[in-house]
Amino acid sequence: PLHFLCDSSCVLFEEDHHNDSNPNQPPDHEAVVALLSYSIHAATLEDDEEMSPLEHSIISGASLKTVKLLQSATSKGTQLSHLRSLTTSTTSNLHPKVVTSNSVNSERPIKRCRRISAYQE
Repeated sequence: PLHFLCDSSCVLFEEDHHNDSNPNQPPDHEAVVALLSYSIHAATLEDDEEMSPLEHSIISGASLKTVKLLQSATSKGTQLSHLRSLTTSTTSNLHPKVVTSNSVNSERPIKRCRRISAYQE
């Protein structure tokens, strides 16, 4: 959805393609804010044309405010992806150990694992 919003040349409905009374508008800043609030990762993705929402917005004549917002979101989304990949590679070496108990519930193994969060502050 973010790519469609940022690409003013995108035609979603066939009847809009033949309707010249509605010229292409630059991306609406508030709509971009709404979509990014749902997923900042969307700013880092490329579409089938290998273009990001930021690139589409620049070509579509988005306001400077919108372009700066997308630049910031792309940077933050890339940093979060990098942190996730570091966390995943670090935790992939930490396999939970299955410990069986000699108590009454010995048929149920107890998993013990350490939890690591990429969002620790």
